[in-house]
Amino acid sequence: MKERKLKQLLPMRLQFFGGEPIDPVDPPKDPVDPKNPEDPKPPELKYTDNDVDQIVNQKFAKWQKDQEAKQEEAAKLAEMNAEEKAQHAKEKLEEENTKLKKDIAFNELSKEAVKMFSEHSIVANDELTKLVVKDTAEETKTCVENLVTLIHSQAEKISNEKLKGTPPKISTDGTGELSWRDKIAKNYNNAKNKN
Repeated sequence: MKERKLKQLLPMRLQFFGGEPIDPVDPPKDPVDPKNPEDPKPPELKYTDNDVDQIVNQKFAKWQKDQEAKQEEAAKLAEMNAEEKAQHAKEKLEEENTKLKKDIAFNELSKEAVKMFSEHSIVANDELTKLVVKDTAEETKTCVENLVTLIHSQAEKISNEKLKGTPPKISTDGTGELSWRDKIAKNYNNAKNKN
C-alpha cells in the first residue's frame, strides 16, 4: 500500500532531466564525419612510427644496459669476501658523496651567476648558467664578467648601427618637399623673427 502511494506521489520520468530529448526513430548524428572531405584534416601526428620505434629501442637498450650492470655488480659481490664487500660499499658511498658535493657546489655557483647577471640587467636561463659555471667561484666570476662585457659591447654595437643612417626629411607627406603645414609654420616663424 505504501509503495503504491509513493509511486503515485513521485511519478518521475528521468528522460525529462537528461537534456535534449532523444527521438527513438532517428539515431543521434555524429557531428564529425571522418569520410567527409569538407571537414578539417585530422591533426598531424607528432611522431611517426619510425620515431616511436627508435624511442622504444633506445629506452629498451638503456634498460638492458642497466640490467647487465646490475648483474655484473651482483656477480662481483658474490665473489667478494666480507672485507672486500665492505671496501666496495665504502668506495661507492664516497663516489656518491663526491657527486652530491659537486652538484651542491654547482647549484650554489649557478645562483651566484644568476645574481651577477641580474646586476647587469641580463636574464640568465639554465643554458647560460651551465655555460659560465666552472669548478671554482673565481673561474665562474671571470666567465660571467667576460660574457657580460661581450653582451654589452654587442648591444652597444647594435644600437650604434641603428642610430646610423640618413636623418629624416622635414616633409610629412613623403615627397621630400615641405608639406603645406610646414610651409605655413616656416613662413610664420620667418615673419615673427623679422618683427
